[in-house]
Amino acid sequence: MSGRESDSDPGDLEHAEKLRQVKAVLKEGGNFSGIYMKVQLKPLKWEGEGEEERPVEALMILKYGGVLTHAGRKQVFTYSTI
Repeated sequence: MSGRESDSDPGDLEHAEKLRQVKAVLKEGGNFSGIYMKVQLKPLKWEGEGEEERPVEALMILKYGGVLTHAGRKQVFTYSTI
């Protein structure tokens, strides 16, 4: 093997299931052309110091649907005119 654990590793299976869930939510909206979908990466763990500091673990936040807030509407207008 090339240093990777077997495909039947429970951690790999859990990771694959989470990716399937993300894929299902993204497909639900059809594509990224709408304003009612948001994918955000929030860094959780950092490595290094100063300018060499970089994220090594992140939380993916995936949102679909809902109602825009006043601030959200303002951001859409601001960023769509750039």
